[in-house]
Amino acid sequence: MKVKTFYDNGHFDIFDTDSLTESVFRRNVATNYSFDLKEHDGQELWLTIYYHETADEFKEDIGPVGVPVSHRRDGWSVLLADSRDMARLRRVSVDGETVLVRILDELVDVQTLEYAADVAGYYTPRIVGIYDYYSKAYGLEESAEIDERICAQLSVSPHVVRELMTLQEAASVS
Repeated sequence: MKVKTFYDNGHFDIFDTDSLTESVFRRNVATNYSFDLKEHDGQELWLTIYYHETADEFKEDIGPVGVPVSHRRDGWSVLLADSRDMARLRRVSVDGETVLVRILDELVDVQTLEYAADVAGYYTPRIVGIYDYYSKAYGLEESAEIDERICAQLSVSPHVVRELMTLQEAASVS
């Protein structure tokens, strides 16, 4: 994984996690990275590394598929940007995908923004549209009740379908 931090003066840093985890953490089978904004000495950007170790002590701890469980161990925390850097930070990307961007004077969580945009602009119209299609196809469009069979086909609960229909209707009225 590569984390890149870009600053207002044109400077950028690249943090490369790919080359060290196997050599630093003995018997590591999976590495888990936690990317966090934390208040420490002012707001800071941290990358915390956890690793999942295979160890003889876990051989008797059998998981749901019948094989031993590799337990998570605490690794290290890496300070990516301290409080002075945070004031000048413009963008942060992980493996080429922007995850934080400064808009005006605020760092915006792009993943949360993209999630909200996807739900509003992509998933809601699709779920409501497909539900309406099947309602008409099955001759149920006059029913006030949400049909559980259609919801099961969509793998979405009746509650979610009902709420999304309400939100889409409210948005189209405005």
